[in-house]
Amino acid sequence: MITRIRHAREADVPSLIEMAMRFLGTVYRDRITGSPDALAGLFAHLLGHPRGCVFVAEVDGVITGGICGHVFVHPMSGERVASELGWWVEPHSRGPGIRLLKAFETWASVAGASAIQMVAPNARVAAFYARVGYEPIETTYQRRVA
Repeated sequence: MITRIRHAREADVPSLIEMAMRFLGTVYRDRITGSPDALAGLFAHLLGHPRGCVFVAEVDGVITGGICGHVFVHPMSGERVASELGWWVEPHSRGPGIRLLKAFETWASVAGASAIQMVAPNARVAAFYARVGYEPIETTYQRRVA
């Protein structure tokens, strides 16, 4: 089994949507409701935008993971910052996760980002980020209002 990390293509979007829906159902359950249409729009936007990126991990021609994000100008500092919008590797194929992160970090650097922001949905992921050099800045809370 050879894992390849590559930029996503439009033809990968259906697989990315399926993975994203599994991710949302597993990690966020009823906190964030996934919408295949919204995800299709997100991936189309990122694939077509110079400040967006989507990478996939592919094992023997099957997509087993992905990471996506964008670079934005931080409103408080004026710096270009890369923000991860989603990162998922199928549980049976967790090996390429770090390679996806490295691809995202390299892309962010080339895109002119001075920092990268990652989302940690749980303590296990937060501990991983700390081990690879990320520092916590703030914690996000959410409450449904409608």
